Amino acid sequence: MRTMHSLPWSLAAVGGMVVAILLGVAAGCGSDVNDGTLALVANTCTVLPCTQQPPDAPSTPGCIVATAAGTVRSLSSASTNLGFANPLGVAQVYTARSSGGAPEIQQASVSATGSPGNGPSTAPCVAVPAAPGNVTLTAFVSTATNLTLLESFVPSSQIYVKSSLGTVALVSLTTSGAIAGGDGDSSEPHLSPNGLWIVWTSLATDLVVPPTTPGRRHVYRRMILSADPLVLGPTELMTGATVPVPEANGDSFKADVADDGTVVFSSDATNLVAADGNGATDIYMRTAAFSRISMSSSGGDANGPSGNPAISGDAERIVFDSSATDVAVPGTPPGIRQIYIWNKGTGEVTLLSSGIGGLPANGDCFEPSIARTAAGDTFVAFLSRATNLGPTAGGAIPLAYVLAPSGKVVIASQNSLGSPPADPVSNVAIAVDPNDATVTFATATQLSNCRTAGMTQAYANQLPLVNLMQ
Repeated sequence: MRTMHSLPWSLAAVGGMVVAILLGVAAGCGSDVNDGTLALVANTCTVLPCTQQPPDAPSTPGCIVATAAGTVRSLSSASTNLGFANPLGVAQVYTARSSGGAPEIQQASVSATGSPGNGPSTAPCVAVPAAPGNVTLTAFVSTATNLTLLESFVPSSQIYVKSSLGTVALVSLTTSGAIAGGDGDSSEPHLSPNGLWIVWTSLATDLVVPPTTPGRRHVYRRMILSADPLVLGPTELMTGATVPVPEANGDSFKADVADDGTVVFSSDATNLVAADGNGATDIYMRTAAFSRISMSSSGGDANGPSGNPAISGDAERIVFDSSATDVAVPGTPPGIRQIYIWNKGTGEVTLLSSGIGGLPANGDCFEPSIARTAAGDTFVAFLSRATNLGPTAGGAIPLAYVLAPSGKVVIASQNSLGSPPADPVSNVAIAVDPNDATVTFATATQLSNCRTAGMTQAYANQLPLVNLMQ
């Protein structure tokens, strides 16, 4: 039986939050429009007011990971004034390792010799391996042709992983015999938090043997055998290559991976499990076999599509959004996407997006991100247009929210005075370190004077755990 638990949510402002430009420092350089806490990575000023220029091009955040020493964030931006070479003005990928002071910034979309990518690099994701120490891995999509020695043969968007120690590897590698990337576009890379696994989506047909069906998206996985030097294992087709499923018969995409290699993804396929007859996108988990996560509370087909899965690093929880009304008991109103969480220990699916009075959210909730502490506390960030998540909830435009284990729900996309942006929020992600839950997001609303009004920028909001857990 799958049950819906009404969580005791209360919308609250979290005192002591620090909202900052994603690649920025929290204090002493730059100022927030309201409270003087925002800054840019490239700033060199040490006193207010900040005299440095804001990023001169839009920026969007990627995934974020927490360590005992703080968080590591990722960003894609075409800016030419972040303090790194970008002569062509194309999107580059950056990482920022933050531990309370000025972040250590690196440009990830560079060759081993330090040349910036000569084509756009986007969709970054970061991880921190246990060994060797102080190494960051960054995965990203790029059309650049100068990142590795293989580039003269790359025909399309490819997946790369970069070590902060300098080496870069082409992940979406063909098996055709040529030293080249796959014969189709690859996208949506994601690293496990511990840096042992990378998954991605690809239209390429030649990443595994036998080749896959042209025009069909599949999910692939590789193990990262070493971060220094950077060594990857063979490519595995995660949407097939089992008996009796040699290949999924529909598109598969939006994959995530846990520290043990467990993969979750969305798929339109109907042959991954028996009796899949709803004709809708479902959520699957791949271990040795396939398991369907997005099922009705009675164990059959859900009556609507589900998507955007994310898995916790320990593989104990999976969050996803769904328009189905029968995933949990009691059901939810039709036509509204809700956020659900699957518990490995119980097999239950629980509604997370309940609002005031325990009622389901009255507006779409989507694109969840999950983080869990060493003690097993679960934090979920998501986007929502609902108006019943609290007295100051959004509505017409999506805002970013955080649900804490205490049941408290907080608007994360706001400044310290509680003012949310007037423009839509996107690209939400969350990570939890010993002191804070850090939520990253993008919006075009000017939340800092160290940026250009009307230009989308990436922000990080540090929410103290001591307040979230109350």
